[in-house]
Amino acid sequence: MTQLVGIIGNPLAHSISPFFQQAAFDYLNISARYEMWPTRRNEFYQNIKKLFGVEYLGANITIPYKEEVIKYLDDLDSKAKLIGAVNTIVKKNNKLIGYNTDAFGFIRSIESKSDFCFEGKKVLIIGAGGAARSAIFSLIEKGIKSLVIANRTLERANNLAEEISEFVQLEISDLESLYFQKLVGESDLIVNASSVGMAHTTLNSKNLIKADWFSSKSLVFDMVYNPIVTPLITEARKAGAESINGLSMLIYQGASSFNLWTNKEAPIQIMTNAAEKALKVL
Repeated sequence: MTQLVGIIGNPLAHSISPFFQQAAFDYLNISARYEMWPTRRNEFYQNIKKLFGVEYLGANITIPYKEEVIKYLDDLDSKAKLIGAVNTIVKKNNKLIGYNTDAFGFIRSIESKSDFCFEGKKVLIIGAGGAARSAIFSLIEKGIKSLVIANRTLERANNLAEEISEFVQLEISDLESLYFQKLVGESDLIVNASSVGMAHTTLNSKNLIKADWFSSKSLVFDMVYNPIVTPLITEARKAGAESINGLSMLIYQGASSFNLWTNKEAPIQIMTNAAEKALKVL
């Protein structure tokens, strides 16, 4: 029997997960197929429920369901419970268990691409959804000094801030004020954890930060991986700031998911090669 795994979210046109996950299954001769499951909100529960089928190993969860999915799961691992967001579901003993591999992928990506030292640093996060939550809790564990959450919807940012205010010096900002520009220039690490700049969306050409707002000493991390060079990274490069796109994070979190589904070590280089190839044709 061919087992099934897929990615649940909306939109999914930008996603390359099926390409590199399938490459990993094929390389290890695992009889499994990774599929794309575009899911409107009124279809979400049914697409989670179908994972109880005998052929399913689990799923990845992406925008906008990383927080909402929790109420449909039987249990969470400790990291997902702490963060309050799930990007990986594993079926075990006919129960759906939620995991968060984004947190690992985010930190591992920075550590593999940069010599950035987290301790004592000032961080600006753009976004307040599941991806932002994963980054924030990871950064707090790494010992950052202060955090700014900048989000279009201040209510959502404030709700997240209430959960973490006891752990880190914290500010909230909108995305359009002069104060936001000042915060950009003062930050050691700037993370885009939103979908701004993502291909195949209405936000694909949008950018929130101009080159002259950056400090050249900052590290800029864009979780968006399609396109490889996002509008944010283009502006960061103009400013002479170090930048990292979201591809390595995607691979590391995907490899961690693969390990959970299969109990086998993910072939990182095979996955990376397949992801890079997919991005050239999408």
